[in-house]
Amino acid sequence: MDSAALDVGARERGGDGPVVPDSGLGPCSACHGSATNAAPPLGLAGTSSASERGVGAHQQHLKSSSWHAPLQCADCHIVPKSVADPGHIDTALPAELTFSTLAQSDGAKPSWDGVKCSGVYCHGATLSAGTNTAPSWTKVDGSQAACGTCHGLPPGGGHTTNTSCAICHGAVVDASKKIIAPALHIDGKVSASGGGHPTGWGASTVHGPAFNKDPASCTSCHGATLTGGSAKSCETCHSGWKTKCTFCHGGTDNQTGAPPTAVDGKTATTVPGVGRHTSHVTAGATHAAYGCAVCHKVPADALSAGHVDPSPAEVTFSGLGAGTAYAYATYTCSSIKCHGGKSALWVGSLAGGCGACHGGTTPGSLGESHKTHQEKGYGCTTCHSCVVSSSTQISDPTKHVNGSINVCGTGLNYSAGSCTPACHGNESWIP
Repeated sequence: MDSAALDVGARERGGDGPVVPDSGLGPCSACHGSATNAAPPLGLAGTSSASERGVGAHQQHLKSSSWHAPLQCADCHIVPKSVADPGHIDTALPAELTFSTLAQSDGAKPSWDGVKCSGVYCHGATLSAGTNTAPSWTKVDGSQAACGTCHGLPPGGGHTTNTSCAICHGAVVDASKKIIAPALHIDGKVSASGGGHPTGWGASTVHGPAFNKDPASCTSCHGATLTGGSAKSCETCHSGWKTKCTFCHGGTDNQTGAPPTAVDGKTATTVPGVGRHTSHVTAGATHAAYGCAVCHKVPADALSAGHVDPSPAEVTFSGLGAGTAYAYATYTCSSIKCHGGKSALWVGSLAGGCGACHGGTTPGSLGESHKTHQEKGYGCTTCHSCVVSSSTQISDPTKHVNGSINVCGTGLNYSAGSCTPACHGNESWIP
């Protein structure tokens, strides 16, 4: 066939494929290809049915697509510079396949058996859980291109179990799993960014609430114990976080881990998750600092059973707080020794001075024995000089509301409910 014949053949079939470089023999589509490109249909035998091996899925590979960039002839074949190049026109059928770098990306080892391609990067050979990684060349009904055929949803293996692809691949796919950048899909590279975390994720007010609400949202990427899965161990960026209470809550008024800030980021004392934490865990004018274990079961670390969940923190009194009851509905502690056996509102303020917990300095308000002494003019300092400096001033907060009765004074001996004072003999103290 001469050059003129090739040109005529191309015009008759509407061919407008690329001219073979430096050949002078006309377009490739003079012998095969379509009006769009040089790939069949038509095949060399004049066939146009995709069920024919010479046609197959050529157009599905070379045309623009909503989920991948167009491939080039050179991705599967050696493209000749001239029609007469050795090996181009011969009796060997079908056309020889020589897979390109793209097909061999990520260590893939592609092959072709005359019916199917297998081991090809483009069809998920190096991924996992794909339902059809060896597609039939002559099947072009779209079923072999469905999401999930090349890789699982999610891919499996070391990949995160999170099914929201856009979290890490937002430049390629949207939240509905629609490919939004075909050129970045199946391009031999992994386009991932963001690590799945929003801006400011490292702050306790962002990280803590999210983890507390759904720990599984972290373990799906970072492993069951957050020591590393498809993503890094949390310890890589947040050294010591498991035992650093302030990573999720607290850290505002003090470093005990007690709110504020609460796990939901709130700081107002009217919020149950905040309440009167600060006034309990820090030393004040009337008492020493109380440890978290007085009201809660303190976990060994953040992942201890029962610690992280969306429910309110469990209140479990012990030590000085033993015997106390807490009503979640009204945020009220009752029968609590620290408050003289009375009730106290967790989200409110404590008012009333000395009388808020015990009868104060009014004669008779602390019981008959106290009344007898008060009526004789004895003040609090007479028997509690190591605790108070006056009847209304605490001098040593560590000896006040500490679970013990601290009786002290010149010539005063108190033991097991009995006094041996200088002013009278041994007498039993009647509250």
